[in-house]
Amino acid sequence: MEILLLLAFIAVFIFISVMNKRNRAQKIAQQEQNKTDAQALKMIVNSSTSSSNKYNFLAEEDYSGTTGDIQWTLVSKEIEFNNNNHHSHTWKRTTLWSTMDVKMQEGKFLMFMSTPRIDNSKNKIKKGFFAGIVNTFAELAIDLYVGSYFGPQYKSLVNIDGAVKIDIPELKNFFILTNDESLSKKLLNDVAVKFIVNWMHNKPRFAHESNVNMWGALFSEDGVIVSCQADMTTAAEAKVFADFGASLATLMKEATLQVS
Repeated sequence: MEILLLLAFIAVFIFISVMNKRNRAQKIAQQEQNKTDAQALKMIVNSSTSSSNKYNFLAEEDYSGTTGDIQWTLVSKEIEFNNNNHHSHTWKRTTLWSTMDVKMQEGKFLMFMSTPRIDNSKNKIKKGFFAGIVNTFAELAIDLYVGSYFGPQYKSLVNIDGAVKIDIPELKNFFILTNDESLSKKLLNDVAVKFIVNWMHNKPRFAHESNVNMWGALFSEDGVIVSCQADMTTAAEAKVFADFGASLATLMKEATLQVS
């Protein structure tokens, strides 16, 4: 029996190793295809793969381009981690699009959290002593979200304290928080709301569609970031996501002009 268990263990190990090598080979081949496709889509892309003691495999693609008058970069990553037992693997996939062409005033922010199937119109920022306890837990959740989607450097910027939650019926599946209510409401006009709703329902499908739908956006003094917990598997996906980010940045640019 012990010999059979040992043989079974060896067989599983060999199978996992073969599958991992095949997946890596497929990823490298896809990266080469993406370079060709990116050129046709008027984007630049630099690709790399690596491994270390922190992760088993990292595939990264750094895109750059211009949509309208918005210059942007997009970083897509797929990371494979070994679990503690070394017999199973977990994957982390991220995409972070950013531009510095459109900025808010120093200390100001506007954050979108797309939360499909969750009606955020029922979630209010509480006032009072006991509400402060509730808001503290909410703040911890927001810190985790901001750190994961946009980077830990923005945790001190995005706070419930001093901010307002914006509720729009058509965007009830979004948690929208800002400390510049006037500018944010100019951005979230009928045109912008219809654009976001249309993109959510009518965009081309992504390989990791459900994770792309849970995108987040942060407008700040550094520029605009649009992020999701999915990698862009093809150059065409990267282009669609990049154009979406550029459209949001353009809408903010127009709102800023209205204020000035």
